[in-house]
Amino acid sequence: MRRDLPGPFKHPSPPEPRGPGAIRHAFVILILRATPESLAGWNETGLDEMAEGRFPQGVTRVTRVTRPRVAPWMGDFAALAIAAVNVAAVLIITFVASYLALSQRRQLKELTSRTEERLSEVDREFAAMDVRLGQMIASTEASQPDFAKRFPELLREDLDRALKGDTPVLALETGAALTRNARELKVDANPELASEIGLGFLKLVDDGAPPPATAVRVPPTKESRLSVPAMHAVEELLTYRSYLLGRNPARPEEGTTAHTAMLKLPELHRFRPFDLTSIIHGPEIAAGTHSANPAARIALLDRPEVVLTEGYQVLIVDGYDLQLDGLDLGNVLFENCTIAYSGGPIALDSVSFLNCKFLVTPRGKSFATATLNAHLGGVTYH
Repeated sequence: MRRDLPGPFKHPSPPEPRGPGAIRHAFVILILRATPESLAGWNETGLDEMAEGRFPQGVTRVTRVTRPRVAPWMGDFAALAIAAVNVAAVLIITFVASYLALSQRRQLKELTSRTEERLSEVDREFAAMDVRLGQMIASTEASQPDFAKRFPELLREDLDRALKGDTPVLALETGAALTRNARELKVDANPELASEIGLGFLKLVDDGAPPPATAVRVPPTKESRLSVPAMHAVEELLTYRSYLLGRNPARPEEGTTAHTAMLKLPELHRFRPFDLTSIIHGPEIAAGTHSANPAARIALLDRPEVVLTEGYQVLIVDGYDLQLDGLDLGNVLFENCTIAYSGGPIALDSVSFLNCKFLVTPRGKSFATATLNAHLGGVTYH
């Protein structure tokens, strides 16, 4: 323990420290004199005030920055929020891209449809031009004095051009017009000529069967593009051949009128009479006799229970406009009729056509082939 000496032997007071040593000295005094209560209340502001009071020079205030404490669950929530925003952005981008793709696909489809329609219109316009030009060529040829003699040669030339692809539509339309003019002018020819040319034109007819399902869209074949004009030419040749066969027909003897057929057929089927002179008749099978040939019949495939004719050797249908689709016919002779056929179910046994007009679609190609190949015994086709 230090003791102060009296008198002149008193220890002198230590000199007051200055400069950096003064700061250390002040901290030492502060620590020695501090109590727990004073340390608990100590703050940054008090220290600064003391330092500024005793040491006005060389003191710099330092500010503490205290970081707030973050709860652990807030980090997971932030990560989830960021992930949700990313997913939403991806979904929005996908939706926008899909919408744009669908919009472009729709526009492309509309453009393709308009292009196809325009091409179809152009084809129809060219076809109409070929029809008119073919009619003009046929009229010019028919006006020549040697038309009847040159008619077979002209038909064969048109067939050759059509098969070789040399302006085939024009060749087909010219052949159809030539045949119509020959019939109207009553030009005599061999029925086999009509069969020959007609079977040749049928090579260009597509029968209308649906194409096989495929992911690749293929352009139409030459036959499908030429089916309609080729079938139009075949119709004229069928009509001309029927006209030639009807010039000197081997007609059956007069018979009895089939009143039941005449009354019921127009109600059940497209089987309309032209006028009051239209008739269905034929010789009946004599009672007690046996015929080697089956009885004539006119029936409906979808209504077999309806009996329209019974007990006739042959039935003659004269002056009717009828649709062959759906009919079951046997030993029937059609004369002066309009015959339409669209490729539907049909049953023909020994059916003949004399001086008839034909309207056949491309789906009736096989029927046209059977009719052109038929001889005097009639057409048999199922």
